Amino acid sequence: MRKLVLVMAAVSIFVLPSATVKGFPRQSNEERMLRTQQKQERAAFKLRERNAKNSFRGRQVSSAVRIQEKRQLQREKRAMHERQKNQIQDLRDRQRMMKDSRR
Repeated sequence: MRKLVLVMAAVSIFVLPSATVKGFPRQSNEERMLRTQQKQERAAFKLRERNAKNSFRGRQVSSAVRIQEKRQLQREKRAMHERQKNQIQDLRDRQRMMKDSRR
């Protein structure tokens, strides 16, 4: 039993750290910057969305206008999500092309 525990400890100390380093590629600096920019863009959109919703408070606005504003925000959110997804994919494609050209 004691040998089994020692073997498991040795495996976890020596093998697992090297597996995690090789298993998870690090993000490039460019990708990290892009993700940070996208995160800020999402935060700004969230703030704008909150302000738009709060602008109706205390005022009498027809439900048609509320629905129109809500749907507009939904369209903008979908467009932003799609644009960000495309930006990440374009970056990965560029990186893949550069990696292939080095070979």
